[in-house]
Amino acid sequence: MKRRVFAAALVIALLCVFSGCQKNGGGTLIDPEIASLVSEVGKTLEDLRSQHPTYDYLHLDGYNFSAECFGTPSGPFAYIFFGTQSGPGIEDMASKYEKQLRCAGVYTTVEKAFPSVADTPVSVEDFLASVGQDVSKSENVDFWYGWVFFEYEGYSFAVNTKGGNADDTYAVPKVKIEKGLSMILLDKTVWSANDVLYDELYDELTKVKYETGTVEVPTEGAKVYEDGVISDADTAKAVADVIVTNPSAYGRVTVTEDPENRRWAVDYGPADEHTDGGCITVVLSRDTGEILAVVPGE
Repeated sequence: MKRRVFAAALVIALLCVFSGCQKNGGGTLIDPEIASLVSEVGKTLEDLRSQHPTYDYLHLDGYNFSAECFGTPSGPFAYIFFGTQSGPGIEDMASKYEKQLRCAGVYTTVEKAFPSVADTPVSVEDFLASVGQDVSKSENVDFWYGWVFFEYEGYSFAVNTKGGNADDTYAVPKVKIEKGLSMILLDKTVWSANDVLYDELYDELTKVKYETGTVEVPTEGAKVYEDGVISDADTAKAVADVIVTNPSAYGRVTVTEDPENRRWAVDYGPADEHTDGGCITVVLSRDTGEILAVVPGE
């Protein structure tokens, strides 16, 4: 699906890296409390809301996306459901998919998941060795934007080491694992199913509301709009924002004037300019403010 949010697609790609990893044959090292939470992976958001009426929706730091969670802000863990950049959040998803959206994992810290980790920071190699992973085997570990990824006990883990750059595998020997670092545990099958629901809502929120015609132009954020004339880029965007549902879902907006034909073109697209699809172009008359065309991207 070309128009998908980049972060969500990246998550699936990274998780697939670990599909060939083996479980640790020495038995689980995960803290019993976290292990009990893992047993709730797959429960619907509706069930968890009923089970924990005091919990809130949370937006926590993920690897280049917002981790959409359910829990307590200061709590030791939260249930994670999906990731997003500028698309629908968990509140949006809950309003429509509360019965279908399922817990995909747990957002916690290293010490909560693996209490055996020492107080003194340890190398990535030593930490992974403690959970049965060999960092020398490239298929067992990956490093992206400061996050270390590995597979353990059938789940995909990600630890935020707070260091390194994108795809900087060479930085792994330089970073240390500390007890308080954030950790995400995911069931990639449930995550993928939630991603399908996310796609459905994303499509619905970003579909075109109108084809052609005129609209009442909001004055906030735009210059004077007199006699239907669109004299500046800010006003052109303000008009186009009325036409496109949820314009904030697009990470990039470009406004171009065509002086020869006296038109404005407002292009909405994903934040990553190298990502295909997910674009909409609204063409406006400079002299009348009329919406001449709305062209969805491929």
